[in-house]
Amino acid sequence: LAVVARDSRAWTGADRASVLAVVRASEAALAEARAHLLVADRDAGDSLRPGDRSFEAAHARVTRSGLGEASRVVRQADALVSMGTVAAGV
Repeated sequence: LAVVARDSRAWTGADRASVLAVVRASEAALAEARAHLLVADRDAGDSLRPGDRSFEAAHARVTRSGLGEASRVVRQADALVSMGTVAAGV
């Protein structure tokens, strides 16, 4: 998709709008999938390694993001998983 999108300046506006709609829907589906996977991974407890103070710290280590960003992502995952209506809205 990224390779094809490089030429999107030559597309019609309708084509770009259509592809952007598919990209947005894909992002939403990926966000929901990530949320369920993160919550399941946290609940399983098997991603913690020596030195990890929390699941969020383990997630920050794995994703190479900061602890604040990892905490935000995990909070968002909790919200999406616990509130199906919110997940559907995303």
